[in-house]
Amino acid sequence: MSAAPRERLDGMDALRAWAAVGVVVVHVYSLNRIVTPPAIAEVVNKFGLGVELFFALSAFCLAVGYFGKLGTEETIRRFMVRRLFRIAPLMYFMIAFWTLEMTRRYGEFPGWDALVLNVTFLFGLIPGKAEGIVWASWSLGVEMLFYLVFPLLCIFVKSWRSAAALLLVTLIVSIGCRWAILDGGELPKSFARQNIVTASPYFVMGLLAYFVWRRLSGLPQRRIVSHLLLGGSLAWWVLVGLSGLGSLRIGDLPVGHYAIGLAFPALILSQALHPTSLLVNPATVFVGLRGYSVYLLHPAVILYTMPLVRWIYGSTDTMKSGDWSPFIWSCLAVTAITIFLADVAYRLIEKPGVALGKRLLSRTASLPAPSPSPQTQAL
Repeated sequence: MSAAPRERLDGMDALRAWAAVGVVVVHVYSLNRIVTPPAIAEVVNKFGLGVELFFALSAFCLAVGYFGKLGTEETIRRFMVRRLFRIAPLMYFMIAFWTLEMTRRYGEFPGWDALVLNVTFLFGLIPGKAEGIVWASWSLGVEMLFYLVFPLLCIFVKSWRSAAALLLVTLIVSIGCRWAILDGGELPKSFARQNIVTASPYFVMGLLAYFVWRRLSGLPQRRIVSHLLLGGSLAWWVLVGLSGLGSLRIGDLPVGHYAIGLAFPALILSQALHPTSLLVNPATVFVGLRGYSVYLLHPAVILYTMPLVRWIYGSTDTMKSGDWSPFIWSCLAVTAITIFLADVAYRLIEKPGVALGKRLLSRTASLPAPSPSPQTQAL
């Protein structure tokens, strides 16, 4: 796989950082049961869509790296091995951590069936199990399923037109799936969001951004186009916020979430064409490279820093007062601790895991092809 321009990768890494920090903020808010002024609460709750932004970024980056290069069984096998060793080492470490922690703290062993589902990344297929043993890991169950279908998308999606058509189809199917689960009452309501069908439009948004980026990346005016796209995405979010569209619900169906997500392709494109220093800088790139560790570690950090948050607020009563200042300080403190630990995990677990996968692929590539057996030759 040829290396992509470092500038473009920096833009995607930085957006990953913003998405990760957004998820940390919303979980500091929800897990500590903090009460903020309604206007702040409305904004904070939308930070959870950082997960869906992760999905779009993942699809974009995979498309840049692999589109047109997964035409054989061997290339697909190598792709899957790379993805597994990118995701599995830290996930397995956190599975062990949360299994021990939940057993010690609450006396709740997750069960061998749940362990098997999580180790094989099949938990995203099972309602009631899709949340995963690792807190917030439901997105990995969805992500790994996307890896399985990605080679097929490389075959059937060939242009921005086909990507746009697929986006329309997946939006309709996603809304229908979410509606059916929320309205049916037979499946856990959390599964309405935590499944590959519901998440599919966000992955396709990343593919759409990729095909448009391919057409625009050679433009001499790409800096101007970048600023227009960034301004347009921000203007769209302000519009959906002021109009109330971003908070629109039909029954339990959060239609507004889809409206907010429609700006993701423009946001990704803007930073792919020409990164903006306010969003893309050494600090955000540093965090973005560790975004996966930030995401998997942050629930544990929040759990262990609850006394710190209470100390910042002064009392649990103050946490319900609606004062926004201690909330901001709490978010800063928890985020800083999470980034520090994420850097440790990135260096000690993520990078060695990726290196192990590369060594495995290099060894298998150097092995001579097995001689066909007489039975094989006869077929």
